[in-house]
Amino acid sequence: MRKYILYKVLGLAFVLIGMVACDTASQEVEPVISPDGYPVSTVTPVATTVIEGENLVVNITIDKMIERSITFTFVQTGGTADDNDYSVEPATLQPYTKSVQM
Repeated sequence: MRKYILYKVLGLAFVLIGMVACDTASQEVEPVISPDGYPVSTVTPVATTVIEGENLVVNITIDKMIERSITFTFVQTGGTADDNDYSVEPATLQPYTKSVQM
């Protein structure tokens, strides 16, 4: 009977040591989703000046191909023009391609 008590005490000791040894949780703040591996997009206008009535073409490229389509839309952040002064069609980058024009 004494032998079984010794085994129970040793088993309990191993469980406690295992619980203490495995408590190595990171105390640093980590991002919810890592941005590593995602493509980086680059937006460059074809022309730097536009005269009224002309089209402004923008090239959008990404550094690596992905298996999903991405839709790019235009958002005006300044200036005196409003949505009556221009019309914009969104550009959709198809899967397994690296560039699109808007």
